[in-house]
Order: sequence, then C-alpha cells, then structure tokens
Amino acid sequence: VALARTAEGSRVVQEVLEQATSDFQRELIAAEFHGSAIKAMRCPHGNHVLQKCIACLPPAALQFVVDELMGEEGLLTKMARHRYGARIVQRLLVRCEASQVVGIAEAVLQDAAALCCHSFGSHVVQRLLEVGTAEQRSSLLRTIVENMQTVGCCSSGGGVVAAALAHASAEDRLLVARAVVGDASTLYQLARGRHGHAAVLQMLSELQGP
Repeated sequence: VALARTAEGSRVVQEVLEQATSDFQRELIAAEFHGSAIKAMRCPHGNHVLQKCIACLPPAALQFVVDELMGEEGLLTKMARHRYGARIVQRLLVRCEASQVVGIAEAVLQDAAALCCHSFGSHVVQRLLEVGTAEQRSSLLRTIVENMQTVGCCSSGGGVVAAALAHASAEDRLLVARAVVGDASTLYQLARGRHGHAAVLQMLSELQGP
C-alpha cells in the first residue's frame, strides 16, 4: 500500500497487476488494499492502482471497495465529489454487477440534484445514466426534469442534460426537452455551454418531430 502512494511505486504496482498471469495473483495484490481502499482513492497515485484493480479483477473480487464506500453514511456521495474518488465510483458502476452496486446507485439517486451541479459528481450522474438499470435511469431523469432550472443553469448541467438525452427513451427525451424549452433562462444558459449547445439543438429537433 505504501508503494502505491508514490508516482514511481504506483506505476510499478500497476505493471505487476497487468503482467500477473492469473486472477489469483491479482487478488493477492488487491488484498493489500483491504481496509485501505478509501485512503487509496483519495491519493493522487494510489487511485490509479485502485482503478487498475477494478479494470483487471473480476467483479466479485471488487466487493471490498464497494463495502468500504458504503461502510459509512454519506461517504459514497462525499467520494463522488472527490477529484479521484469520482473516478473510482464511475469505474465500479461500469465494472460491477448491477446487484453489487445497488447501494451506490441509490446513494447517487438520493443526492442526484446536488451531484448534477458538482464538477466531479456530475460525471458520476452521467455514468449512472449510461450504465444504470432502466428504473435507475428513469429516476435520475425525473430528478433532472424536476430540477431543470438549477441543473440547466449550472456549469456542469450541459453534460448531465446531454447524457440524459443520449440514454433516455424517446418519451423521456421529450420530457427533458419540454423542461428546458419551457424556461427561457435555462434554455439560454444551456445553449451557451459546449455540451449544452449540442443538447439544445437535439432537443429542438426532438420537439419538431420527424
């Protein structure tokens, strides 16, 4: 664990994980982080090792990371707002079985309105929109629509709205479009942003129909 906290040591551990010839060998390395996953994900070098573990290990072997994130109330959403922690949360959502990350998804859903407007947390929301279950995506979309004036006007809102449009059903895309177009200030603020501009063009197309 100490080795992973330095730039050179982090690279060495990552190379060992890549070159290991079996999951058993990789799990032995990952076992060194049991009880220290949160410290690793906060570290500018250790987080890369943890990301490599998530990429290389089978989902079942990553349960210790999920358990540590869920072991303290409020910790998951705190790490979703962290520069490095947000990357770990996203990778877990992508890599783990849906049943493994139900608690993570629920915590994100409960704090979704605030996370949408956070520079790092918004990326976690976008990832859940991409890989979440249909029910989770639907719940996120409702939260975004209900809070569109706030989400659409914040600096991170364009990426969230664009992700919502990219991963929503045709019916839900219309709900998002109507929520934006129905408020001139939100429409203006979204159109000014890099991601929001493209999203606004897509929404106008959706509303015009075929």
